[in-house]
Amino acid sequence: MLLDESFIAPEPTSIVSDNGSSTDQNVRVVVRIRPLSTKELNERSKEAISVDQCTVFIGKNRNFEYDNVFTQGATQSDVYEKTAGDVIRTNIFKGFNVTILAYGQTGSGKTFTMGTEGGQGCADENDENNPNAASGDGIIPRAVYDLFNTASKLKKGRERVKIEMSYLEIYNEEARDLLCFDTSGSDLLHIRDSKEG
Repeated sequence: MLLDESFIAPEPTSIVSDNGSSTDQNVRVVVRIRPLSTKELNERSKEAISVDQCTVFIGKNRNFEYDNVFTQGATQSDVYEKTAGDVIRTNIFKGFNVTILAYGQTGSGKTFTMGTEGGQGCADENDENNPNAASGDGIIPRAVYDLFNTASKLKKGRERVKIEMSYLEIYNEEARDLLCFDTSGSDLLHIRDSKEG
């Protein structure tokens, strides 16, 4: 997103964690635990993960701490509001770049969390920040709603703000443009290295 020169970027806002403490941090690491799949349930698999606030326990002697942990019951709205919502609505319009990355093995829920339902389903009446979002919409559609809603509320927003977005997938060391509908394979992005960066 590009802003005109008259828009001065102040310091990033503090992020308030669930326990009420305020922290100045540039990176948040969160984990979302998906429920067992139908296949896993049919195989009588058992959950091997337990959660205590921001700590994930695997088995009896392995634990990992995160900035936030979302259990199986977390809604798309919950995940968006506690990961990207405040950053999209505040910091991005102060001139800061924002990157949201989903990482995990195949079948771990990245696509569901980032949200590619594209507005299908009923609007989520409980989401006061994104009344246009469907309950199944994930981070990307909710971010798009927030970007354009916030820009439209700014004084001369359409004249002052230029919004540019990328939506890409890296799979098997190939970067693919997910906004390109070409199925011929020309949606592959070419990654180039140069001395200039």
